[in-house]
Amino acid sequence: MLRSALLLLLLAGPALAHAQDVRVRLFEGRSGPSALLSTHGAPLAVDVDGAFVGSGSSVRVEVSGRGVSVSVDGATASGQRARVESEEEVRLQSGQYDRRYLGSFVIRRGSRGLQIVNHVPIEPYVASVVASEYPFREIEGVKAQTILARTYALRHQGDHEDYDVEDSQRSQVYKGESVVTEVTREAAELTRGLVLRYAGTYAETVYSSSNGGHSAGNEDVWNSTPVPYLRATPDPYDAESPQHRWTTTADASRVHRALSRYGAVTAIYPERSASGHVRRVRLEPAGRSISGSQFRSAINSALGYRTLMSTNVAIRRSGDRYVFEGGGFGHGVGMSQYGA
Repeated sequence: MLRSALLLLLLAGPALAHAQDVRVRLFEGRSGPSALLSTHGAPLAVDVDGAFVGSGSSVRVEVSGRGVSVSVDGATASGQRARVESEEEVRLQSGQYDRRYLGSFVIRRGSRGLQIVNHVPIEPYVASVVASEYPFREIEGVKAQTILARTYALRHQGDHEDYDVEDSQRSQVYKGESVVTEVTREAAELTRGLVLRYAGTYAETVYSSSNGGHSAGNEDVWNSTPVPYLRATPDPYDAESPQHRWTTTADASRVHRALSRYGAVTAIYPERSASGHVRRVRLEPAGRSISGSQFRSAINSALGYRTLMSTNVAIRRSGDRYVFEGGGFGHGVGMSQYGA
Protein backbone atom coordinates (compact mmCIF):
# COMPACT_ATOMS: atom_id res chain seq x y z
CA MET A 1 0.00 0.00 0.00
CA LEU A 2 0.98 3.60 -0.49
CA ARG A 3 0.92 4.20 3.28
CA SER A 4 3.41 1.38 3.83
CA ALA A 5 5.69 2.71 1.11
CA LEU A 6 5.66 6.23 2.55
CA LEU A 7 6.26 4.95 6.09
CA LEU A 8 9.24 2.97 4.86
CA LEU A 9 10.60 6.06 3.12
CA LEU A 10 10.23 8.16 6.25
CA LEU A 11 11.81 5.55 8.50
CA ALA A 12 14.72 4.98 6.17
CA GLY A 13 15.31 8.62 5.37
CA PRO A 14 15.54 10.16 1.88
CA ALA A 15 18.53 8.24 0.53
CA LEU A 16 19.97 9.82 -2.60
CA ALA A 17 20.67 7.52 -5.51
CA HIS A 18 23.93 8.36 -7.28
CA ALA A 19 23.65 9.51 -10.89
CA GLN A 20 24.10 6.35 -12.91
CA ASP A 21 22.88 4.41 -15.89
CA VAL A 22 20.43 1.54 -15.96
CA ARG A 23 21.21 -1.21 -18.50
CA VAL A 24 17.92 -2.21 -20.10
CA ARG A 25 17.64 -5.16 -22.46
CA LEU A 26 15.23 -4.01 -25.16
CA PHE A 27 12.42 -5.94 -26.83
CA GLU A 28 12.70 -8.97 -24.49
CA GLY A 29 15.49 -10.33 -26.69
CA ARG A 30 13.18 -10.34 -29.72
CA SER A 31 15.07 -7.84 -31.84
CA GLY A 32 15.35 -8.51 -35.54
CA PRO A 33 18.58 -9.63 -37.27
CA SER A 34 19.38 -5.97 -37.96
CA ALA A 35 18.88 -2.57 -36.36
CA LEU A 36 18.91 0.97 -37.73
CA LEU A 37 19.81 3.82 -35.39
CA SER A 38 19.46 7.44 -36.50
CA THR A 39 19.41 11.03 -35.23
CA HIS A 40 18.48 14.45 -36.56
CA GLY A 41 21.07 16.32 -34.55
CA ALA A 42 24.28 15.24 -32.86
CA PRO A 43 25.96 12.40 -34.81
CA LEU A 44 26.15 8.82 -33.64
CA ALA A 45 29.63 7.68 -32.64
CA VAL A 46 30.35 3.98 -33.11
CA ASP A 47 33.04 1.62 -31.86
CA VAL A 48 33.38 -2.13 -32.38
CA ASP A 49 35.19 -4.13 -29.71
CA GLY A 50 36.54 -0.86 -28.32
CA ALA A 51 37.99 0.47 -31.61
CA PHE A 52 36.43 3.63 -33.06
CA VAL A 53 34.75 3.01 -36.44
CA GLY A 54 33.23 6.35 -37.36
CA SER A 55 30.30 8.72 -36.81
CA GLY A 56 27.25 9.74 -38.78
CA SER A 57 23.52 10.41 -38.68
CA SER A 58 22.62 6.74 -39.14
CA VAL A 59 24.14 3.39 -38.22
CA ARG A 60 23.14 -0.11 -39.31
CA VAL A 61 24.05 -3.10 -37.16
CA GLU A 62 23.47 -6.66 -38.40
CA VAL A 63 24.03 -10.20 -37.23
CA SER A 64 27.21 -11.50 -38.86
CA GLY A 65 28.64 -14.94 -38.15
CA ARG A 66 29.03 -15.21 -34.38
CA GLY A 67 29.08 -11.44 -33.92
CA VAL A 68 27.83 -8.26 -35.57
CA SER A 69 28.75 -6.08 -38.53
CA VAL A 70 28.38 -2.29 -38.46
CA SER A 71 28.01 0.28 -41.25
CA VAL A 72 28.33 4.02 -40.57
CA ASP A 73 29.02 6.83 -43.03
CA GLY A 74 30.71 4.51 -45.53
CA ALA A 75 32.85 2.72 -42.94
CA THR A 76 32.25 -0.91 -41.98
CA ALA A 77 33.57 -3.17 -39.24
CA SER A 78 32.80 -6.55 -37.66
CA GLY A 79 33.32 -7.87 -34.16
CA GLN A 80 31.67 -9.21 -31.04
CA ARG A 81 30.21 -5.98 -29.71
CA ALA A 82 29.17 -2.61 -31.10
CA ARG A 83 28.65 0.48 -28.97
CA VAL A 84 26.63 3.39 -30.35
CA GLU A 85 26.47 6.75 -28.58
CA SER A 86 24.87 10.15 -29.14
CA GLU A 87 24.29 13.24 -27.05
CA GLU A 88 20.74 13.48 -28.37
CA GLU A 89 17.66 11.31 -28.72
CA VAL A 90 18.12 8.27 -30.96
CA ARG A 91 15.52 6.59 -33.14
CA LEU A 92 15.93 2.80 -33.01
CA GLN A 93 14.25 0.49 -35.54
CA SER A 94 14.55 -3.30 -35.29
CA GLY A 95 12.03 -5.92 -36.37
CA GLN A 96 8.55 -4.72 -35.38
CA TYR A 97 9.91 -2.02 -33.07
CA ASP A 98 10.36 1.68 -33.82
CA ARG A 99 11.09 3.78 -30.71
CA ARG A 100 13.14 6.73 -29.49
CA TYR A 101 15.65 6.54 -26.66
CA LEU A 102 18.24 8.53 -24.74
CA GLY A 103 21.64 7.19 -23.75
CA SER A 104 23.89 4.72 -25.52
CA PHE A 105 23.47 1.21 -26.92
CA VAL A 106 25.56 -1.93 -26.64
CA ILE A 107 24.67 -4.43 -29.35
CA ARG A 108 25.73 -8.07 -29.58
CA ARG A 109 24.49 -11.15 -31.35
CA GLY A 110 21.72 -12.76 -29.28
CA SER A 111 20.07 -16.15 -29.36
CA ARG A 112 17.29 -14.95 -31.69
CA GLY A 113 18.78 -11.96 -33.46
CA LEU A 114 20.48 -8.95 -31.92
CA GLN A 115 20.76 -8.33 -28.21
CA ILE A 116 20.29 -4.58 -27.79
CA VAL A 117 20.94 -3.02 -24.38
CA ASN A 118 20.13 0.64 -23.75
CA HIS A 119 22.38 2.32 -21.16
CA VAL A 120 20.09 5.13 -19.99
CA PRO A 121 20.44 7.62 -17.10
CA ILE A 122 18.21 6.67 -14.17
CA GLU A 123 15.86 9.68 -14.20
CA PRO A 124 14.82 9.50 -17.91
CA TYR A 125 14.42 5.76 -17.43
CA VAL A 126 12.10 6.28 -14.45
CA ALA A 127 10.00 8.91 -16.27
CA SER A 128 9.46 6.46 -19.14
CA VAL A 129 8.65 3.48 -16.89
CA VAL A 130 6.05 5.42 -14.92
CA ALA A 131 4.42 6.64 -18.15
CA SER A 132 4.06 2.99 -19.22
CA GLU A 133 3.20 1.42 -15.85
CA TYR A 134 1.01 3.98 -14.07
CA PRO A 135 -2.24 5.01 -15.83
CA PHE A 136 -3.11 8.07 -13.72
CA ARG A 137 -2.04 11.72 -13.78
CA GLU A 138 -2.65 12.79 -10.16
CA ILE A 139 0.81 13.98 -9.13
CA GLU A 140 1.10 12.46 -5.64
CA GLY A 141 0.30 8.98 -6.90
CA VAL A 142 2.69 9.47 -9.82
CA LYS A 143 5.43 10.51 -7.37
CA ALA A 144 4.85 7.39 -5.25
CA GLN A 145 5.09 5.19 -8.36
CA THR A 146 8.25 7.04 -9.42
CA ILE A 147 10.00 6.26 -6.14
CA LEU A 148 9.06 2.59 -6.46
CA ALA A 149 10.26 2.39 -10.07
CA ARG A 150 13.59 4.05 -9.26
CA THR A 151 14.22 1.81 -6.27
CA TYR A 152 13.32 -1.32 -8.25
CA ALA A 153 15.82 -0.49 -10.99
CA LEU A 154 18.66 0.23 -8.57
CA ARG A 155 17.96 -2.90 -6.51
CA HIS A 156 18.24 -5.07 -9.60
CA GLN A 157 21.44 -3.60 -11.00
CA GLY A 158 23.89 -6.39 -11.71
CA ASP A 159 21.25 -9.13 -11.87
CA HIS A 160 22.62 -10.18 -15.28
CA GLU A 161 26.06 -9.99 -16.79
CA ASP A 162 25.15 -7.85 -19.81
CA TYR A 163 22.08 -5.99 -18.52
CA ASP A 164 20.21 -5.11 -15.34
CA VAL A 165 16.51 -5.23 -16.23
CA GLU A 166 14.16 -6.08 -19.10
CA ASP A 167 11.94 -3.52 -20.81
CA SER A 168 8.84 -5.67 -20.19
CA GLN A 169 6.69 -6.89 -17.31
CA ARG A 170 9.46 -9.33 -16.44
CA SER A 171 10.98 -6.22 -14.83
CA GLN A 172 9.25 -2.90 -15.55
CA VAL A 173 7.72 -1.75 -18.83
CA TYR A 174 10.04 0.77 -20.54
CA LYS A 175 9.33 2.23 -24.00
CA GLY A 176 11.88 5.01 -24.21
CA GLU A 177 11.25 8.71 -24.75
CA SER A 178 8.22 8.24 -27.01
CA VAL A 179 5.84 7.72 -24.07
CA VAL A 180 7.19 10.20 -21.50
CA THR A 181 4.60 12.75 -20.37
CA GLU A 182 4.83 16.12 -18.68
CA VAL A 183 3.56 14.71 -15.38
CA THR A 184 5.97 11.73 -15.31
CA ARG A 185 8.90 14.01 -16.12
CA GLU A 186 7.77 16.38 -13.35
CA ALA A 187 7.41 13.52 -10.86
CA ALA A 188 10.90 12.23 -11.66
CA GLU A 189 12.33 15.69 -11.07
CA LEU A 190 10.36 16.30 -7.84
CA THR A 191 11.52 12.97 -6.38
CA ARG A 192 15.01 12.99 -7.92
CA GLY A 193 17.27 10.54 -6.07
CA LEU A 194 14.61 9.39 -3.59
CA VAL A 195 14.57 5.65 -2.97
CA LEU A 196 13.20 3.22 -0.38
CA ARG A 197 15.65 1.35 1.82
CA TYR A 198 15.22 -1.38 4.40
CA ALA A 199 17.97 -2.87 6.59
CA GLY A 200 20.67 -1.01 4.69
CA THR A 201 19.72 -2.04 1.17
CA TYR A 202 17.22 -1.13 -1.52
CA ALA A 203 13.72 -2.39 -0.76
CA GLU A 204 11.90 -4.80 -3.07
CA THR A 205 9.37 -2.24 -4.33
CA VAL A 206 6.81 -4.37 -6.12
CA TYR A 207 3.40 -3.14 -7.20
CA SER A 208 0.34 -4.29 -9.13
CA SER A 209 -2.70 -2.73 -10.75
CA SER A 210 -5.21 -3.69 -8.04
CA ASN A 211 -5.38 -5.99 -5.02
CA GLY A 212 -9.14 -6.45 -4.61
CA GLY A 213 -9.21 -4.73 -1.22
CA HIS A 214 -6.47 -6.73 0.49
CA SER A 215 -2.82 -6.90 -0.45
CA ALA A 216 -1.00 -10.24 -0.41
CA GLY A 217 2.06 -11.20 1.59
CA ASN A 218 5.00 -11.97 -0.67
CA GLU A 219 5.19 -15.54 0.67
CA ASP A 220 1.55 -16.16 -0.34
CA VAL A 221 2.32 -15.43 -3.99
CA TRP A 222 5.96 -16.38 -4.57
CA ASN A 223 6.56 -19.00 -1.86
CA SER A 224 9.43 -16.87 -0.59
CA THR A 225 10.67 -15.89 2.86
CA PRO A 226 8.26 -13.32 4.38
CA VAL A 227 9.46 -9.74 3.94
CA PRO A 228 8.53 -7.41 6.84
CA TYR A 229 7.27 -4.58 4.65
CA LEU A 230 5.38 -6.80 2.16
CA ARG A 231 2.64 -7.91 4.55
CA ALA A 232 -0.96 -8.77 3.71
CA THR A 233 -2.89 -5.61 4.59
CA PRO A 234 -6.50 -4.39 4.11
CA ASP A 235 -6.70 -1.69 1.43
CA PRO A 236 -10.04 0.21 1.40
CA TYR A 237 -8.74 2.58 -1.30
CA ASP A 238 -8.53 -0.17 -3.93
CA ALA A 239 -12.34 -0.12 -4.32
CA GLU A 240 -11.96 2.44 -7.15
CA SER A 241 -10.52 -0.26 -9.41
CA PRO A 242 -12.78 -1.59 -12.20
CA GLN A 243 -11.33 -5.03 -11.35
CA HIS A 244 -12.06 -4.66 -7.63
CA ARG A 245 -14.49 -7.62 -7.86
CA TRP A 246 -14.95 -9.96 -10.82
CA THR A 247 -16.38 -13.36 -11.73
CA THR A 248 -15.30 -15.61 -14.59
CA THR A 249 -16.05 -19.21 -15.51
CA ALA A 250 -14.22 -21.89 -17.47
CA ASP A 251 -15.00 -25.38 -18.74
CA ALA A 252 -13.66 -27.90 -16.21
CA SER A 253 -12.09 -30.11 -18.88
CA ARG A 254 -10.16 -27.12 -20.27
CA VAL A 255 -8.94 -26.19 -16.79
CA HIS A 256 -7.76 -29.76 -16.18
CA ARG A 257 -6.07 -29.84 -19.60
CA ALA A 258 -4.30 -26.55 -18.87
CA LEU A 259 -2.80 -28.19 -15.76
CA SER A 260 -1.81 -31.44 -17.49
CA ARG A 261 1.85 -30.37 -17.57
CA TYR A 262 1.85 -31.33 -13.88
CA GLY A 263 0.28 -34.77 -14.43
CA ALA A 264 -3.22 -36.20 -14.74
CA VAL A 265 -5.83 -33.80 -13.30
CA THR A 266 -9.53 -34.39 -12.73
CA ALA A 267 -9.99 -32.27 -9.58
CA ILE A 268 -8.38 -29.25 -7.93
CA TYR A 269 -8.30 -28.28 -4.24
CA PRO A 270 -7.20 -24.70 -3.52
CA GLU A 271 -5.68 -23.56 -0.22
CA ARG A 272 -6.21 -19.86 0.51
CA SER A 273 -4.26 -17.57 2.84
CA ALA A 274 -5.91 -15.37 5.46
CA SER A 275 -5.91 -12.51 2.93
CA GLY A 276 -7.96 -14.59 0.49
CA HIS A 277 -5.15 -15.27 -1.99
CA VAL A 278 -4.73 -18.81 -3.29
CA ARG A 279 -1.45 -20.01 -1.80
CA ARG A 280 -1.38 -23.61 -3.07
CA VAL A 281 -3.52 -25.82 -5.30
CA ARG A 282 -3.52 -29.59 -4.90
CA LEU A 283 -4.02 -31.50 -8.14
CA GLU A 284 -5.65 -34.93 -8.12
CA PRO A 285 -5.05 -37.70 -9.03
CA ALA A 286 -1.60 -36.30 -9.87
CA GLY A 287 -1.00 -35.97 -6.13
CA ARG A 288 0.96 -32.77 -6.71
CA SER A 289 0.69 -29.32 -5.16
CA ILE A 290 1.57 -26.15 -7.08
CA SER A 291 1.70 -22.50 -6.02
CA GLY A 292 -1.16 -20.11 -6.64
CA SER A 293 1.03 -18.20 -9.10
CA GLN A 294 1.82 -21.38 -11.05
CA PHE A 295 -1.89 -22.20 -11.13
CA ARG A 296 -2.82 -18.73 -12.40
CA SER A 297 -0.07 -18.77 -15.02
CA ALA A 298 -1.09 -22.19 -16.37
CA ILE A 299 -4.79 -21.26 -16.57
CA ASN A 300 -4.18 -17.88 -18.18
CA SER A 301 -1.69 -19.26 -20.70
CA ALA A 302 -4.35 -21.70 -21.93
CA LEU A 303 -7.58 -19.73 -21.46
CA GLY A 304 -6.59 -16.07 -21.66
CA TYR A 305 -4.99 -13.62 -19.26
CA ARG A 306 -8.32 -12.30 -17.94
CA THR A 307 -9.54 -15.71 -16.80
CA LEU A 308 -7.72 -15.37 -13.47
CA MET A 309 -6.87 -11.71 -13.05
CA SER A 310 -5.32 -12.40 -9.64
CA THR A 311 -4.84 -15.15 -7.06
CA ASN A 312 -7.24 -13.32 -4.74
CA VAL A 313 -10.00 -15.70 -5.76
CA ALA A 314 -12.49 -18.25 -4.48
CA ILE A 315 -12.84 -21.32 -6.71
CA ARG A 316 -15.84 -23.65 -6.85
CA ARG A 317 -17.08 -26.37 -9.18
CA SER A 318 -20.54 -25.92 -10.70
CA GLY A 319 -21.45 -28.87 -12.89
CA ASP A 320 -19.00 -29.10 -15.75
CA ARG A 321 -17.56 -25.61 -15.11
CA TYR A 322 -15.36 -23.86 -12.56
CA VAL A 323 -16.50 -20.52 -11.20
CA PHE A 324 -13.79 -18.03 -10.19
CA GLU A 325 -14.95 -15.18 -7.92
CA GLY A 326 -12.07 -12.84 -7.30
CA GLY A 327 -10.76 -9.36 -6.81
CA GLY A 328 -7.89 -7.29 -8.12
CA PHE A 329 -5.61 -7.48 -11.13
CA GLY A 330 -2.03 -8.68 -10.79
CA HIS A 331 -0.06 -10.35 -8.02
CA GLY A 332 -1.40 -8.02 -5.30
CA VAL A 333 1.89 -7.67 -3.38
CA GLY A 334 3.10 -4.22 -2.37
CA MET A 335 1.44 -1.07 -3.70
CA SER A 336 -1.92 -1.13 -5.43
CA GLN A 337 -1.79 1.44 -8.22
CA TYR A 338 -5.56 2.04 -8.01
CA GLY A 339 -5.27 2.24 -4.22
CA ALA A 340 -2.52 4.84 -4.55
